[in-house]
Amino acid sequence: MIKKILPNLAKENEFKELFIDEARIAVHLLHVNIVQVFDLGEIEGQYFMAMEYVQGLDLSRLLTRARQL
Repeated sequence: MIKKILPNLAKENEFKELFIDEARIAVHLLHVNIVQVFDLGEIEGQYFMAMEYVQGLDLSRLLTRARQL
């Protein structure tokens, strides 16, 4: 899975720094309940994290489904 900064947030240096910090910290976390981060990169000013893919519902869909039930 690829996680990227939204274009409107990519213009903010502070947000980019937070994104990079998140990746640097996450790379060192190894636990079955934490998605693994494999790489951090930047292409043409667009930062990204390459992360482990976990099959299933995202949290937003899960919460929507829980509210429906």
